[in-house]
Amino acid sequence: MSDVEKIKERLGIVDVIGSYIPIEKAGMNYRARCPFHNEKTPSFNISPDRNLYYCFGCGARGDIFTFVEEFEGVDFIGALKFLADKAGIELSGEVGSAKKDHSALYKVMEEAVDFYQKRLASNNFAKEYLTKRGIKEDTIESFSIGYAPDDWRELYSHLISIGYTDMIIEKAGLIKKSDNSNDKNKSYYDRFRNRIMFPISDSTGRVVAFSGRSLEKKTENLDAIQVAKYLNSPETELFNKSDVLYGYDKAKQHIKKADRAILVEGQIDLIMAHQEGFPYSVAVSGTSFTGSHLSRIKRLTDNLIIIFDRDKAGILSMKKTAIMALGKGMNVNAVLLPEGKDPADILLSDKDLWYSELKKTEHVINVFVEEIAKKKQEQRDFWKSIKKHVLPFVKEIQDSIDQAHFIDYIHKMSDIPKNSIIEELSKMDIQEENDEIKITSKNVDTKSNLSRKETVLRRLSAIILWQKSSANPAIDIEKTLAELARLNGPTLEEMASMDIQDLIFRIETLYSDKGVLKDDVEELVLFLEEAILSEDLSRSTKKLKDAEKEKDKDLQKKLMAEYQSISNKLEEVKKIIKSRIN
Repeated sequence: MSDVEKIKERLGIVDVIGSYIPIEKAGMNYRARCPFHNEKTPSFNISPDRNLYYCFGCGARGDIFTFVEEFEGVDFIGALKFLADKAGIELSGEVGSAKKDHSALYKVMEEAVDFYQKRLASNNFAKEYLTKRGIKEDTIESFSIGYAPDDWRELYSHLISIGYTDMIIEKAGLIKKSDNSNDKNKSYYDRFRNRIMFPISDSTGRVVAFSGRSLEKKTENLDAIQVAKYLNSPETELFNKSDVLYGYDKAKQHIKKADRAILVEGQIDLIMAHQEGFPYSVAVSGTSFTGSHLSRIKRLTDNLIIIFDRDKAGILSMKKTAIMALGKGMNVNAVLLPEGKDPADILLSDKDLWYSELKKTEHVINVFVEEIAKKKQEQRDFWKSIKKHVLPFVKEIQDSIDQAHFIDYIHKMSDIPKNSIIEELSKMDIQEENDEIKITSKNVDTKSNLSRKETVLRRLSAIILWQKSSANPAIDIEKTLAELARLNGPTLEEMASMDIQDLIFRIETLYSDKGVLKDDVEELVLFLEEAILSEDLSRSTKKLKDAEKEKDKDLQKKLMAEYQSISNKLEEVKKIIKSRIN
């Protein structure tokens, strides 16, 4: 038995998905509000019988591995390792070896967290800094904030003393190797020194990196080595900075519940937002906002509020982030804070201002148009500013009605003719070097252009595939397949290649009572035969008319016999159907 099969045998899909989102019983299946798109009426169906899920709203489908991949934002190997841990299964082969290595890395990171927390408890200067920033004791505990002592090798020596190797500690990004030391015992030194330490966790809550805020006092001495204010872990086997949002592990359920996400820049901004009642906040934390970051947020909500610093770098980052999010169909609001203030400052000193700004938050286009209007420029300069700073947002809006709304808004604010705005938009080509985010939305397969024969065939195929995967099938599958073969229907292999997962889930929901399934399958076979004979009769009628036009008596006689045979068979089938229905 493979690792995947072992995990599936031990972990039921209902338990796995139910640990992430609220689910409710619905006949033999379960249902929920889809975690991958926003909806009011539950359309996300879970089949414990087949260990699969399907959303009738957005087309999301799969098994426990697919769900974890999508929800946690990991690849298949990541989902495999995560579910193996949950199931208590030791993975085999290369993945198992890699998992063991990763397990050691996760453990050494936890040891580092514990080490930094203990050092914070005994360092008054570090604790005073956090108090001045307004961070409370329970928040410090919740975010596992610590302190890296002002010592070259204290963490390294501690980790070596409890059995960790140089290789593991270095691979975790906790130490660096000195370039000018030949003494093996002193060749490594701590990466983080005299810094407030913020553990960075992946989406499952496991610590994968650190960000350290320096407590060094500024010096006017130009010859002194200038210490970076913030220092982050390097990229490691555990940490990919373009994939991790600070606070996401704590915020994801709150984002889903609130149906919005606040995006801030720094760790302390994020921590203060959570502390003061905004747990649906996440932070970029020392890197540019990426497509992967956006994908994580969009899985949970389509509503994004950006609150960055009002300096040049912050405004530029806000614009890039907004353009990216608008391009993926999100609703993007923005808050421009007073100059020189960041979210953490305002949450500490003026909470009323914070609440006021959030209450009146507007779409990013409104924010920037109003900001430009405040400058009271000449009409020509005003138009140039709109073109440079606002039209890129409008260009990226996916909904044509929304786009038309903002074109009208800009026209009213500026007196620029609508056709001029539309012309400029058509000429724009915004290049964004970001990861491609593929969000697909598939309509539920209820196509009105399907023939009766195709409709019945798809329904029969869905029932057979469903029952084939059932431990206790309610129909005679072999007999039904034989009936289909008699009617030149699809083989089991051909059925498996059909795109009918949504239909299978509908069938499961429809037949919560399997008692009527056997009779319905027999009737569907009859309906299929009726549909086939009806099509045959139509073709025979056309052939007969063509023969009459050609005045071919022999052919007419032959085709008439064929027509009569088909017609008789069709009448027989209709009588059987009528007798069953009555």
